[in-house]
Amino acid sequence: GDLFENIKDACDTTGAKLIILGTHGKVGFQKITGSYVLKVIDVTNTPTIIVQKRRYTEGYKNIVFPITASTQDRQKVSWAINIAKMFDATVHMIPKFESGKFYKNRIMSITKQIKNIFDEYNVKYVDKVSSPTEGSFAKQVLDYAIANDAELIMTLVNKDKGLFFSSWDEKLIYNTAQIPVICINPIDTKRTTWVGY
Repeated sequence: GDLFENIKDACDTTGAKLIILGTHGKVGFQKITGSYVLKVIDVTNTPTIIVQKRRYTEGYKNIVFPITASTQDRQKVSWAINIAKMFDATVHMIPKFESGKFYKNRIMSITKQIKNIFDEYNVKYVDKVSSPTEGSFAKQVLDYAIANDAELIMTLVNKDKGLFFSSWDEKLIYNTAQIPVICINPIDTKRTTWVGY
């Protein structure tokens, strides 16, 4: 059968809560048709940790948590809490800089909500707003992750673009520093209500 459907069926059958997937990057026709990694993420609703060749010590001590104007970013919170509590990690929130008043206020509101929940669950965190003069948001997230010895970056995947995903997703997943990335498929907020975490 189809490899990707088999992975999906295995997740559904076992009730898997997490997929760990290794990658050597995009090779050959994958650069045109979309990588195997993105295809696995596309067909499953299971959060997936993407790892590359680089080896790390045991556990995660520094988790990078980008925040954009998308209210779906709050859906990463439960995973951040669980991982941070498990490894006594610090969550590094990076709210995206926005010059427009609407999006700026939206990001501030989302960030405040997330901080309140982290406080409630005694999760250690720091935050650093990105800069409008230091390159793209993806570049700043990766630069920060490298500078702070992060072992994990959290992202929500944008599946609206099909197997090509967004350049944001690909830059994080295939980052040259080979920092593991946990990809979370967002729930359709039009059909669900976000309460607590």
